[in-house]
Amino acid sequence: MRNSALHYLGRYTTTSAQLRRVMLRRIGRSLEHHGGDREEALELLEALIVQLSSAGYLDDVRYAEARAAELHQRGTSLRGIRAKLYQKGLTAEQIDDALARIAEDEPDPDLAAAVAYARRRRLGPFRREDTLDSARRSKEFGALARAGFPSGVARRVVDARSLEDLQPEAW
Repeated sequence: MRNSALHYLGRYTTTSAQLRRVMLRRIGRSLEHHGGDREEALELLEALIVQLSSAGYLDDVRYAEARAAELHQRGTSLRGIRAKLYQKGLTAEQIDDALARIAEDEPDPDLAAAVAYARRRRLGPFRREDTLDSARRSKEFGALARAGFPSGVARRVVDARSLEDLQPEAW
């Protein structure tokens, strides 16, 4: 079990909850094939997770901060970051701390992420055409809204004519 967990950790950066899910699937397959006591296997798994956490192989706080920063740079909204971190099994407190760390560095983290998203998707001031008809505006606004950005941020990005319009001083 330890070798399997270390192999997984060698390939992927993960949370303790995600490692637990992976190992539970592996334990289930092993028990089906070889038999054994499920309760004993679960106790061993919990002890292994504690041991890996204390040894520094698993650090949920560090994972949350690093993953949140990575997602933010890619243009994921704060709402989207929260959802993705929650899916990885992090606690609300860990997620809030990671989002607070982002907010320390950015005056408006959702606007900064929306600009990165718009750059990647060629929306707003990054669109190829200079014209913005109502159908195009609705399409861009919808893309930003589906990505989890607040309507005010989405409207500001879609209506921006240049990158200077998106600077915090332009408010």
